[in-house]
Order: sequence, then structure tokens, then C-alpha cells
Amino acid sequence: MNRAKARATILSLVLVLASYFSLSATMSVTLVAASGPIDISVKPSKVPAGQPFKIYFTINSPFAGQAVATVEIGTCSACSDIWKSEQLGVYSGQSYDVNPPVINTLGSYIVTVLVMIPGPMGGAAIRGSATFQIVASTSRTQTVSSTNAITQTETSNSATASGAPFDFSISVSPTEQGVVPGRTAACVVMVNLVSGEAMRVRLRITDLAAGMNASFDPQSGKPPYNSLLTVSTTQSVSAGRVAMTVTGTGGGNTRTASFTLIVGLEQMQTKSSQNLSNSSQPSQAASFMAIIQQNGLIIIGALVVLVIIIALALKGRKPKSISKPGSTPSSTLCAN
Repeated sequence: MNRAKARATILSLVLVLASYFSLSATMSVTLVAASGPIDISVKPSKVPAGQPFKIYFTINSPFAGQAVATVEIGTCSACSDIWKSEQLGVYSGQSYDVNPPVINTLGSYIVTVLVMIPGPMGGAAIRGSATFQIVASTSRTQTVSSTNAITQTETSNSATASGAPFDFSISVSPTEQGVVPGRTAACVVMVNLVSGEAMRVRLRITDLAAGMNASFDPQSGKPPYNSLLTVSTTQSVSAGRVAMTVTGTGGGNTRTASFTLIVGLEQMQTKSSQNLSNSSQPSQAASFMAIIQQNGLIIIGALVVLVIIIALALKGRKPKSISKPGSTPSSTLCAN
């Protein structure tokens, strides 16, 4: 009877624990679905021409340690033909704001936040975007803004008329990345305007080894803009260092940058992640502590259930009787 009760108690505890896990998983899915990886807002949402404004963003995707974020403003998706910020060190769950330069030209613009997350398997990237408008100012402000716009246009026309040729530069960050066969590595290709009027620049990569595929997001745009280069590998790719060349072509100009992929050396992942984030990679102990903090209730609940199960199992066992040497167990005695 006692063993039946013990089994019933254990079964009830297992069902309660399973329900708790299911509820936790459901809550996690609900939280992720409720908001995107990055929340972005522009204040005011309709910005008067020539007036200052701010861009606010919050990183919702969970990750340990520091990542690198870049904020861009463009007239199209995933391009930064208007403005691009410096690299910012960011953390999961935190909110940030940046002050872009004033914009005098009326129209609709797209602000994009690109976050590069370091990791043991080549890292990852998340992207978020939002749309805002530059509208006409009122009264005196409008007059000043119009004057500034005319002045800026005249200056731009003068620079173009002076014969400054279009030129651009290309750089890659990080320049070296480690990857395990079958995994994916990523880096950021930065295309900057050097002189002249911006023209479209198309990117391509050469010298890929067998078992590798590469893609750009976006593959072309008007500088300045950033592109996410992703290199995927198969299980059959050979181990070693693979030096590749990223080439940009536009306006009759060709510029190149180097990118090296180290295949099969898992220990290089930490170094590549450090270069990507421009900061120290969190130690294994720090990552373990982050996991403990995020799943503390589940771990404690599992340990409590395990202790209860062991206690009930020990309680259900009956101790065996120990016979003294030379004595006869009472169960073997019989009457003469």
C-alpha cells in the first residue's frame, strides 16, 4: 500500500513538473511573438525639415555579453545613403538612443539597426527597421529650412561641377573569422563614399573553397552603406585557412578587401567573436552563470523534485533483518 502511494505521489510530481515546463515554454514563445528582435522609434514620428530628432531602439533578442550595433538612415531598405552611425557596444534587453544629423529634404526614410552578436559558432546578426517622415516646417522655421536646403543643394552642385570623380572604399569587420564545418560565419562589409556623387556599388566575393557558399544582404547600394556577408559551409569542407576577396564595382571603379575564414579550428571562434564585438568575449563561467540566471526557477524545481523522488524511494525500502552468528532465524523454527 505504501509503495502504491509513493508511485502515485511520484507520478503526480512528474505531471506537475511537465505542466510547469510546458507553461514556461508557452510564456517564452508568447514573449518572442509579442515583439520583434529590435524595437525602433523616431521622435517625433514626423520630423520637421531641418530640425533635430532622435532615434530610440531596444534590443529584445536574448544573448550574453556585448554585441556591436550600427544605425543607418536611407531612402530604401537596408541602405545608408543618408547617414550611418559609428559602431556602438550594446547589450540584450537595454535601450539606446542616437542623434542623427538634421535632414532638409522632405520625404519618407527608413532607419535600420544592425546588431552583430558574437558567438561560439561564428556569431549571428539581427536587423530591425522603421519608417519615418521629414515634413515641411511652419512659419519662420520653414523659411530657414528652405534656405538651408537651397544652400546645401548649391554646395553639392558646386562640388559636382568642380569635377570631383566618384570614388569609394571597402572594408570588412572582422577581417578573420573561424567556423566549424557545417556551420555559418558572418561579417560586415562597409562601403563608404570617398568623393563625388554617390553611385551604385555592387559586391561580389571570390576565392571560395569547395563546400562554401556566400551571400550579401544587400548585394548593392549607394555608399555609404553596410552589407552583411554570410558564408555557409558543408560538413565536407576541408580544414584550413581560406583567404577570400570581397570586390566592389561601381562608377567605373573597383575596390577590394580581404576576408579570411579559418575552417575546423573551433578555438578560433573566441578570437573572431572578440574582433566582431570589439570587446572581450565572455568567459565560459560567465556564460554558464547567464544560463543559470535565465533558467534558475526551472533548475531549482527540477532539483527539488529529484530530492523528493530519492527520499520517497529510500523510505519505501524495508531494512533487511540481520541474524547473529550461530543463531537460527525464527522463521525456520518448528515445533517438535
